[in-house]
Amino acid sequence: VVCAGVGLFLREGALYDAPEPARERPGGVAIMPIALLTASVAVRAIGGSAVSFPWNDTAMTAVALAVAVAAGKAAGGYACDRLGAGRTAALSLAAAAVAVTLCGQWMIPSLIGQFALNLTMPVTLWLIARAIPDSPGFAFGLAASALWPGTLAGRLMTLTGPARPLCALISLLFGLIAILYAENKRAASA
Repeated sequence: VVCAGVGLFLREGALYDAPEPARERPGGVAIMPIALLTASVAVRAIGGSAVSFPWNDTAMTAVALAVAVAAGKAAGGYACDRLGAGRTAALSLAAAAVAVTLCGQWMIPSLIGQFALNLTMPVTLWLIARAIPDSPGFAFGLAASALWPGTLAGRLMTLTGPARPLCALISLLFGLIAILYAENKRAASA
């Protein structure tokens, strides 16, 4: 979040003179949606570190998991275009919450959960890019920069028992709230 603030500060020309875009930006940069969405990436990474998949113990299962994750990311943009950001997030995160937190010990539900969870990655990225329309590369970098701190924080946590799925569930809920908030702000400013 600190990096996001510095980046937005720089981007708005406070420390350098960036060329002005040809079009007008009616309300400037929406900092709160950007901060929440960036934080949601980190929080989802924390939640992802809290779950375990005991079935993932071979190279083939690792490949299956990677394919589910990649397919979810690819399908998320399509779903967002067809259903909208809020609906895509609500449907996918509800499915992910059930599959990941309650069915992590089984391969097929876990793969479905990972697919559903990763539908939100392009939704989050699209909303950040909409909030910073003149800097899509910065939007992508901002979202990507939140992954490692979240993953590191998640790996440093030692959760056991019901705290593990609860952490994952809270991270999914936080992501949904951030997406719905950013989507509502975007719609209100359009």
